[in-house]
Amino acid sequence: MLSAPKTTLNLKYTLKPGTRDAMLAELHTVLDLCAQEPEFITAILQETPEHPNELILFELWRGSHEDFIRVQGPKAYRRDYITRSKQYVETVEAVFSAPFQEWGTDLLTK
Repeated sequence: MLSAPKTTLNLKYTLKPGTRDAMLAELHTVLDLCAQEPEFITAILQETPEHPNELILFELWRGSHEDFIRVQGPKAYRRDYITRSKQYVETVEAVFSAPFQEWGTDLLTK
């Protein structure tokens, strides 16, 4: 069991054709800023070669889903990122979850 609550945010982006490089630049900018937050633990950006217009982003944060919404939601850089990235994205699916066990790393217990 974990000693403190954690939240994962999983985002699946379907990009408009020809916008991958611009979206990657936006993601790098926002993730560099996220990495400076004390609640941030890690993020993993993934791709599937069979689906070149899809990106999957996994973020792990300290605190509950409610903490994330309350603390991270109002951040100006996050709102700016959402506004700027809309031009590159056809759809985005967002799923919050609460990890409760881990294997192979100590990220969750830190």
